[in-house]
Amino acid sequence: MSGASYKRDGKVRADAVHGGIDIAAARGTPIFAPFPGLISYREDAANGKVFELVDAAGNKIVGIHMDQFSKEVQEAIRKGGGKALVARNTKIGTVGNTGYTAGSYPHLHLEGLPVGGGKVDPRTISFVGGTAGISVPRPAQTNTTATARRIVAKSDEALIAEARRILAKIENYEKKGDLTNKVIAQGMLKTFTDSGPRAVAAVDFVRSKVKETSGEVSKFGQVYDRLKAQLSQSGSLFRINDNAQAYIKSLDGITKSANSAAAAEKRKNGETEKYRALLDVAGDAASKARSERERIAREGDRPRNESEADRVARTLRERRAQEAMVKALRARPTDDLKDIVQGSPVPRLGWPAWMPPPPN
Repeated sequence: MSGASYKRDGKVRADAVHGGIDIAAARGTPIFAPFPGLISYREDAANGKVFELVDAAGNKIVGIHMDQFSKEVQEAIRKGGGKALVARNTKIGTVGNTGYTAGSYPHLHLEGLPVGGGKVDPRTISFVGGTAGISVPRPAQTNTTATARRIVAKSDEALIAEARRILAKIENYEKKGDLTNKVIAQGMLKTFTDSGPRAVAAVDFVRSKVKETSGEVSKFGQVYDRLKAQLSQSGSLFRINDNAQAYIKSLDGITKSANSAAAAEKRKNGETEKYRALLDVAGDAASKARSERERIAREGDRPRNESEADRVARTLRERRAQEAMVKALRARPTDDLKDIVQGSPVPRLGWPAWMPPPPN
């Protein structure tokens, strides 16, 4: 099958092919199970985050370079000893470009492995319980109005303050039963979040802070709730300010605290559900820190002698390529993403013809 093979820095070898098909989509686009089956996850430096889904007949579909795994499915897999049964249309994760594709466009790489061996186009397999088309909803269109551009230009603190103000309006109108103004405020929130991922992260951050201070305590206690909130907040802040070192430091602190709390719980009560929940928090934080360190290391593999002029030129090329991709997505959302939205087979092999090729 056609495609592109990636180097460690995410660039594409012009003479290479790979077995599979690529579905281009915005980072964070949800991925849903195309058929009921037994799912498992793995992660490695080359392929990044990977899921494997096996149907009742033993046919398998593999998705590579995911951005995130579904926490609910991860928990089911943990409880199932490494595998879990999922229904069709269960959200299993989101699109990204983890692994060696970190320098290329976000996309989902799919491979089909039928019973009997070999690697084939997944669309040619008659999976039990559904088609081979991974259901990837159409990415939300980015708002490009003057209002949205002003939002994007805001500082981190201003974004968080704006998110807090809008969410407070919605809550206040809801308490008063003022449905008209509540709808208006919800429209303000949509304009805000449509302006870009930093605004979305600001909303997530504020919501996690509100939950942290709400006074509600889960069955695992305040320590667990605080660490979970810190994990959510650190991710939101990273998406806002892109400060990798601060993000890693925060994750390392959460890992240490969660491991200490788990050890204390084990000494006091044994290997309880709370103990395992705390270990999950520690493992999640450690995994995120490891992934971020690996990403930084991959970026550090760029030529040491790259001049400032070369660096600026490369940055401009990458930015233009990204802008071209976004423009192409906006221009052709219906024709080329319709089948994906509906969960039917992907219309093309390889990289979509309408999308600019990944930078060499």
